[in-house]
Amino acid sequence: MSTARRKPGARAFQLLLACVLAASLSACVPEAEPLPTQSPTPSHPRAQLTPAPTLENEPAALYTSILTDKRVISLVLEGFTDETSMRAIISTLQSQRVPAVFFVSGVVADEHPATVKQIAAAGFAIGNYGLSASKNMQNNDVYRNLHQFRRGQELIVAAAGVTPSLFRCNGSAYTRELLQAGAAAGLSAGVMPTLFLNHTSFDEYEDALLYVQRMARGSVVTVKLGQVLDSSEFGGLAYTMSNRAIDPEPFLSDRMEDTISETYMNITNVVAWLMTALDAEGYIVLSPEALQAERITMFDNPAPLDAETLAVLDDETYTLPVTASALDYRLPEPVYGQATAEPTTTPKGKQKDDPTPSPLTGGIAIVGDSITGGLSGYVAWQRQTQPAFQPSLTFLTADAFSLGTTLRQNGAANTLLQVDTVPVDLVTGATLLGAHTLLITPGLADVRAYSLETFVDTLKLTLYQLRTQLPETDVWLLSIPPGIEGRAGALDNTKIFRYNLAMYRFCREYNVPFLDVAYRLRDANGNLPAHYCLDADTQGIHLSDAACRIWLNILRTFLADQ
Repeated sequence: MSTARRKPGARAFQLLLACVLAASLSACVPEAEPLPTQSPTPSHPRAQLTPAPTLENEPAALYTSILTDKRVISLVLEGFTDETSMRAIISTLQSQRVPAVFFVSGVVADEHPATVKQIAAAGFAIGNYGLSASKNMQNNDVYRNLHQFRRGQELIVAAAGVTPSLFRCNGSAYTRELLQAGAAAGLSAGVMPTLFLNHTSFDEYEDALLYVQRMARGSVVTVKLGQVLDSSEFGGLAYTMSNRAIDPEPFLSDRMEDTISETYMNITNVVAWLMTALDAEGYIVLSPEALQAERITMFDNPAPLDAETLAVLDDETYTLPVTASALDYRLPEPVYGQATAEPTTTPKGKQKDDPTPSPLTGGIAIVGDSITGGLSGYVAWQRQTQPAFQPSLTFLTADAFSLGTTLRQNGAANTLLQVDTVPVDLVTGATLLGAHTLLITPGLADVRAYSLETFVDTLKLTLYQLRTQLPETDVWLLSIPPGIEGRAGALDNTKIFRYNLAMYRFCREYNVPFLDVAYRLRDANGNLPAHYCLDADTQGIHLSDAACRIWLNILRTFLADQ
């Protein structure tokens, strides 16, 4: 087979054609931008990441709830609902002469200047709620927070002619940096509420009354206007709510303004009921700044605890609610007129293991709930055949007693201490009984009703009242006994154990004697043995005669010289 011969100039022509095609294709590819070798000109600045500045100014103050024995609170309102509701709320609070603070955002001030002017004209302080009441401001950089505060200030001043001095950060943690940003924007103090209400909080006045009766004195209460409560804010209302603070999914409507008014219209009732309940319970509303002046300072300097004690107090180290030894605590030296109690020797002629207690001396009153009431019943039963049985021992009990209820102005019949069937508070009862030593066992209702933090605050208020009103009275705290294992409808022994640890820590920090009754009444697993329980088949918490004898022996050992 023959092959055609190429002409001499054919190869040269092909090479020339390939070069032309390559050149044309390269012209279609955009040329890569060369890296700058010189500083950018002002007309073409290079983008650079500038770190946020570190503020060096002092942070703003922070006003929040305080520990006080006075019936005082602060009331703030934050946000915006509708014009009609806002006018009604302003009128209600103005008629009560309440120094409430309205926190409004810059956006609200710009969009509803007439309402903001009405707030100022009514004599209420206006606080800075940021530009848009955004949440989690602690996660913002300094630039953004400064802009939120400064722009909010500008718009509020433009709308109402007043310059806020207080600020409120919606759903945010008040870090030092956030307080510094507030101060840099010309604001003097942030406000951090601890109790939260909104339009779904109360269905009727009785809800508001129960809320106020259970409210801690010195609280900063906020009413969130036109807002849903966060989960952390909603938690405080669980006893009346049933998850009704969770609004439905947002929606669009041609009647949006009417729908908003209908959704939040109950807010006027919530505010009115709250004010009526506060008045019924004898509360006075103070400004956030004035509230701080009512703070109790007695507990500002707790005694430092050594490493060994702190290890004992660490409840996360326990697999069972049991300590290695009893957590008894005696004062290292006399404090507030108390004499240091030392164990007494066994009386002559009495065997060391004899369960029958020796008589106690002095006016000693034991305070507690139905568990302590069972001890009272045992003593009364013994006195039927032995009239001189523990003659100086008296009791102040109520079936549903708790330290929290003693701090209320009113209470249900089963929560009130009594002397000769007459309801009394703790101080009055101790005085009537002529007690120079009070042995207080907090009730199981304290464990049910209060968080650990609130429980400790209740201990502080109780001690404050007793030390200021009965300075010559010795005060001892006793641990709460456990119940039997697996009892229905009762408290978990692990929770009781944690509250007893918190009580022991409180006693160590503030020089209060402590007797660990629970240690002597629990088994190796932290439960009350069945033979120490009077009602093992029902409540599983009340003590048998054998357990009562153990309790009285503890008192004989530690208090015979009182």
